[in-house]
Amino acid sequence: MKYAFFILGLLAFTSCLDMSKQEHLDQLTSLDQRIDSIQVEFEQLKKDTVEEIIYAMKETNIKIQDNIGDDTIDLETAKKLEEYGKIFRHLSAIEGYNNKILFGSQDVKNSVESLYRDIESGNGERVNYEKFVKFETKKVNDLHALLVDLERVQRENIQEFHKVHPEIEKFVSTFTDK
Repeated sequence: MKYAFFILGLLAFTSCLDMSKQEHLDQLTSLDQRIDSIQVEFEQLKKDTVEEIIYAMKETNIKIQDNIGDDTIDLETAKKLEEYGKIFRHLSAIEGYNNKILFGSQDVKNSVESLYRDIESGNGERVNYEKFVKFETKKVNDLHALLVDLERVQRENIQEFHKVHPEIEKFVSTFTDK
C-alpha cells in the first residue's frame, strides 16, 4: 500500500513537471519569435541613412575647421554649430547601440535555443527552469527596450539634422566659395 501511494505521488509529481515543461517550452518559443522580430526591425532601422548623414557631417566639419576661425562666427551661428556637433555625437553613438543589439540579439537567441534544448531533453536542474526562463525573458525585454531607444535617438537626431544641416551648409559655402 505504501508503494502504491509512493508511485501515485511520483506519477503526479512527474506529470506536473511535464505540464510546466511544455509551458516553459512555449515561453521559449515565444521568446525566440520576439528575438527574430527584434532582429528584423533592427535590420530595417539600419537601412536608414545614418551612415550617409555622419559622412556628410564629417565633411562639413572638416570644411568648418579648415576655413572658419572663432572670430568669424556670430553667436547665433555658434549655437547652430554647437547643436550640429551634438547631433553628430548622438548619431555617432548609434554604432554602440548597433553592436549591442546585433551581438546581444544573437547571444540571447543562442541562449534561448540552448535552454529550449535542455528543457526539452530534461537536462540540468529542473527546479530552476522557471528561473532560467524568467532570466531569458528579462534579457529579451532589455534588448527590445534598447531597440526602442535606438529608434528614438535615431529618429530625433535625423529630424534635427534635416533642420540644421542646410543652414550650416549654406554658412560653410560662403567661406569655401571664396
